[in-house]
Amino acid sequence: MRWESPTERFDMDATGKGLDKYDDEHYKQWPFPITEQEIKEQDYLKSLTSREELSIFLSMRGACLSEAGRLSEVTDSFAAACRLAPNWKGNRIMLAQAQELELRQRQGSSHALASLPPDPNPLQQIQNPTRSP
Repeated sequence: MRWESPTERFDMDATGKGLDKYDDEHYKQWPFPITEQEIKEQDYLKSLTSREELSIFLSMRGACLSEAGRLSEVTDSFAAACRLAPNWKGNRIMLAQAQELELRQRQGSSHALASLPPDPNPLQQIQNPTRSP
């Protein structure tokens, strides 16, 4: 989470016991190092608009719907996320993957999920901290 006011800005982590407060420099190194180029290209370390927040919610919903096998709803969720934040590369990738999955499902492919490209989710990079930027 981020707090931003006219006089201060900091990031908070409420996933552990209590509340930890960090500055952007902490998140440039944790959970894995990111470059200034990645920060700029992926819009990291910035306060989100309400549209961007909703876009993130909808993309997480799309991922959950996919895991639950509710494939008919996945594309709609990612499409809505993409409309709200069309410049986010991850949204466009997830929408394209969902559309490909939907097409393969309509064509009767039993290997639709296995043939999709890898998930662009940065959590995979956290599990593999030796990735190169």
